Amino acid sequence: MSQSNKFSAAFNRAFENVIGVEGGYTQDPEDTGNWTGGRKGVGKLNGTKYGVSAASYPSLDIKSITLDDAKAIYYRDYWQVINGDAFPFSISNALFDCAVNSGCSSATKLLQRSLGVVSDGKIGKQTIAAAQAKDQTELLIDFLTARAVFYARLAKFELYGKGWMKRLFIVHQQSLLGNPA
Repeated sequence: MSQSNKFSAAFNRAFENVIGVEGGYTQDPEDTGNWTGGRKGVGKLNGTKYGVSAASYPSLDIKSITLDDAKAIYYRDYWQVINGDAFPFSISNALFDCAVNSGCSSATKLLQRSLGVVSDGKIGKQTIAAAQAKDQTELLIDFLTARAVFYARLAKFELYGKGWMKRLFIVHQQSLLGNPA
């Protein structure tokens, strides 16, 4: 059995989408995610590969991870945490991308604020029910708008903002066109 068969079709598609925007190995000293200490100049500059960062995984040999390693990490530490299979694909894809880019708690809070439910950073029955009850196109737009506002408020927006905004447009298209069902 291939590794892809271990995961839902939605996760496999969302993972392909994230890898498409995350790419290979980078070692940008300006990117805090590339440092094992999570801040520029703090710890070791170990880089990021497939979006798996030295800041999140300081003891991992980032340069040596394989695509299968990244997939296992993303499933365990992101997809399961956001309960990705509980949402329609358009939402789970965008939520997963946000979790990878900004952390599971931030992604969840942005979704919860978009839904008008308690913003506690944890996916529960109330969040899932509210997401399933809302028009999916409207929710996707509300969620991506919340992400854009979140990015615009970050100190590194001047440096990375254009890339972050481009990512949102890509995620929008992927979420609408990439339903694996």
